[in-house]
Amino acid sequence: MQRYKSAEQDLVRSVMNNLLQSPMMEKVNGNIYDRQQDGIGYDENMNKITPFTYIIVGESSISRAYSSASHTEEISLTLHLYYRSGRYTTADMTRVLLTDLEHYATANPVMQYYEVERIRLINKQTIPDIDLETSHGILQLRYVVKHLTRR
Repeated sequence: MQRYKSAEQDLVRSVMNNLLQSPMMEKVNGNIYDRQQDGIGYDENMNKITPFTYIIVGESSISRAYSSASHTEEISLTLHLYYRSGRYTTADMTRVLLTDLEHYATANPVMQYYEVERIRLINKQTIPDIDLETSHGILQLRYVVKHLTRR
């Protein structure tokens, strides 16, 4: 059985690049990260900043399928969106932003040695965050990625 380098890192980079170059970047004031940030959403006196929005391109998982003619991976990505407005419409606005995030996260990821065959929404939910003022949107997407072994 031939071994292949996983497409995971290239896919995450491509999704991040799509988000960083999308209108989503402006909607969240440039707050798009690949991990949790310390102290984000608070000013220098540790007062909460309102309104506030940020995105984390977070966890990933992989399952592989080998055959004699091809190699594909199912790569799941979990994206987190945090939104705080200080209004009663916080959860509603989180759902709107989560829909926008889904649109840009599923835009054609461009990778040199891989091709996305299809993308499927696994889960999309909005929950209150631990501070009960921030709404937390969770988006789980599954990308079926084919390795371009022959060109």
